[in-house]
Amino acid sequence: MKAERAKIFAPYDALRGMYGRLRQVEETRVERAELSEDVLEYLNRFFSNLHEGHRIYLSYYDDRSGDYLAVKGEVVSFTADGKRIVLIPDEVLSKGQISKGEGETCEVAFSDIRDARFIE
Repeated sequence: MKAERAKIFAPYDALRGMYGRLRQVEETRVERAELSEDVLEYLNRFFSNLHEGHRIYLSYYDDRSGDYLAVKGEVVSFTADGKRIVLIPDEVLSKGQISKGEGETCEVAFSDIRDARFIE
């Protein structure tokens, strides 16, 4: 009787193996891409036209996750000598999932940026 009662509370795994596969995907690290001269030139021009208050899109390498992330938001500050951009994100795209910014700031090093664009 107790064994049957225990079955009621046993976890049901309808998609057997899915959670293990998801952990593998989460743990996969992506190598940082080497940027071409054209991309570096584009990014230099982009940074020279950047001002506080601009709304931008950035794709950048995140060391913590080991993957490229994308963020859209408003530039709060940036330092040419410190080589960092601080922005308030509207949304962050991480491993295919979109999360909304919650008033936190996001700080990105210029050297981690792979793509950048102005948003209307």
